[in-house]
Amino acid sequence: RLSTGRRRPHQKDMLAGDDDENRGPPEPDIDPRIEAAAECQKRQESAVCLLQRNFRMALARRHYQHMRAAACILQKRWRAFSAMSHIRSTYVELRAAIVLAQTLWRGKTERANYVQLRTATLSMQHRRRQSQQARAQRDLYQKQRG
Repeated sequence: RLSTGRRRPHQKDMLAGDDDENRGPPEPDIDPRIEAAAECQKRQESAVCLLQRNFRMALARRHYQHMRAAACILQKRWRAFSAMSHIRSTYVELRAAIVLAQTLWRGKTERANYVQLRTATLSMQHRRRQSQQARAQRDLYQKQRG
């Protein structure tokens, strides 16, 4: 930075009650070219600061948008995972209920078939035994008669 030749007063120099009379002789006039160069440099410095601030802001904004997009993706995937887990658990429960119902139905129909076959088998066995007993009794009767 170019010095303008002016000295900035410190806070201790600016006490209450200080006025221009106690400060000493007035400052000498400054060359207008130096003052213009100092103003130009001051504007350039503020322009550079503004550019740096805007560049940092753009970088920060880009980083924020990237992080926000990543957060949105994470949230979207988490919601999908949660929904899928809920749907999966519902499916597993429903499937277990269906398997149980099918098992009970098959058990009932197989039991009915078994009971029907058993009844028919017992009936056939009973008739066979009756016919064998009747034949044996008839043979015995015919032996006695004749």
